[in-house]
Amino acid sequence: MAITLNGSSNTITGLAVGGLPNGIVDTDMLADDAVTAAKRGDGSILQILYQYYDTEVSTTSTSYVDTGLSKSITPLKTGSRIIAIINQHIWFTRDTNAVGAAVRLMRDSTVAFQNAVNYQTWFTFDSGVTTTNWRGIIPLTHYDNHGISAGTAITYKTQVAAHVSTNSLAMKAQEAGSRSSMTLIEVDA
Repeated sequence: MAITLNGSSNTITGLAVGGLPNGIVDTDMLADDAVTAAKRGDGSILQILYQYYDTEVSTTSTSYVDTGLSKSITPLKTGSRIIAIINQHIWFTRDTNAVGAAVRLMRDSTVAFQNAVNYQTWFTFDSGVTTTNWRGIIPLTHYDNHGISAGTAITYKTQVAAHVSTNSLAMKAQEAGSRSSMTLIEVDA
């Protein structure tokens, strides 16, 4: 078939697939949503969201309390996966040589991040001296593949709990304006 240029309708007919040289079609020429899921393929990133929180939250409770770090994501595709990457700042002190804290990740009202013991990760520090102080970033990463539906928002948040509440325990998230952060990545599955 011959190539035909029609000036009145601004069309070209008769082009075979692959008939244009490289560099002719750029992103401005693609129609909205022209790159389909089949073209992107499994493992492609659909969206990335970021949140930080730097307001101090104090507790001496052995029950979990919110740290203030929270982020919602509305998935673009049913069945996709959410990767949550958290850097939670913690500070704690106690008038003995052992002190600890637990950090967990919630998915709406359900515990999302768990290890083999008690759905949490305990961070215990023993200084071997009379008073113990510890501050640092607790990193958590969670791969969520449970019931993700397009258009249904999911809220992830962190919570902390003290290991013990005796001997003048003090514990803070985002102590002295330190920053905790959360990155949520939706990945096509």
